Amino acid sequence: MDCGRSFLCSFSSVPGWCDSLQVTRSLGWKIILTCAATYCLLYVYERVTWTAKAKHDSFDRQYISYAASQLAMVAGIVTEHCSSQVERY
Repeated sequence: MDCGRSFLCSFSSVPGWCDSLQVTRSLGWKIILTCAATYCLLYVYERVTWTAKAKHDSFDRQYISYAASQLAMVAGIVTEHCSSQVERY
């Protein structure tokens, strides 16, 4: 039986599968199922709370951040341009 396991683990895409079998044997199914159930519950909670209002609020935060960075960049350019014009006259 060990010969078959070493044969399976010899492929490059299968070591993760073999490692997961070893983790399953050492931890047990109850702990793994508990972790999977917790992950699923968190996923469902995120999907339920990601409403249109949450999307809009997220967009607003992103847009405000973008606009602030663009205004800071433009303010620097305008200030430099105005100072060069004042020096010319």
